[in-house]
Amino acid sequence: MHRAAGVFAFAFLSVAPAVAMSGEPSTPTPFEHVHTLAFDAAGRALWLGAHTGLYRSDDGGRRWSKVAVPAQGHDPDVMAVIGHPNAASVVYVGTHEAGVLKTTDGGETWVAVNTGLRGLDVHGLAIDPNTPDKLHARVREMGAGLYRTTDGGQKWVHVDDGPAGETKVLVSVNIPTGMGGIFLYAGTGDRLQRNPDCFWGWRAVGGLPTGTINGFAVHPENPKTMYVAMRDGVYRSEDAGVRWTPAPGGPKNAVAVAVHPKRPTEVDAATAEGRMFVSRDGGQTWEPVR
Repeated sequence: MHRAAGVFAFAFLSVAPAVAMSGEPSTPTPFEHVHTLAFDAAGRALWLGAHTGLYRSDDGGRRWSKVAVPAQGHDPDVMAVIGHPNAASVVYVGTHEAGVLKTTDGGETWVAVNTGLRGLDVHGLAIDPNTPDKLHARVREMGAGLYRTTDGGQKWVHVDDGPAGETKVLVSVNIPTGMGGIFLYAGTGDRLQRNPDCFWGWRAVGGLPTGTINGFAVHPENPKTMYVAMRDGVYRSEDAGVRWTPAPGGPKNAVAVAVHPKRPTEVDAATAEGRMFVSRDGGQTWEPVR
């Protein structure tokens, strides 16, 4: 049976104690199966989505607070997190069971924005950096496909079947297509793909090892500079994905990557186990977050 969409629900930022993370292999983490990592527009808050819920760090990933979001009385499995490019207080999350949730006050309260989605298993979210009220959502299972909103989530419309394979990450990249729009990049279970946002067809982006593309992020000022997170580590491209080079010393089993919006040479990456690493020179060298 189709579940109701667009139902409003509210929650408050968790007051649970922050958990310190040293980055050492023996250090326990509060996460289970990390999916996604994102900065807010100001670069002050770092958001992390995991099987165990949503987390926020205000010190670059050293300490984390769990954020309560509405999902039928339990912590949602958070598959995607994206911040508004101009408003630090606006954040969207895509969940495995509650669709898309939105906050306009930095995570104090949340509202479900699912009207028009035919399913609530959202595995990818992308926000247009030029027109932030335009987003795309990748829905799996029931109602599978790619949906678009042009009003900040108030209404979604099915626009495409989506890329082949299981979508792990979806990003709008500010590279002109020559057709009046920009590109959507999707990391899937076996490759990186891209498509103009007017949807002329998904095409594979080569140059990477065969394997799952878990995370994907771009330089905020030069979108041709890109990073992917894979089991083998973090890879970087400076030509929109034509050629890729491994980031030396980067974390293995990387599942998420994010570029700081104000200091774009700072790149953060997370492993599936929740270990945090940071590069301050565009991926040339890495260190654990302590």
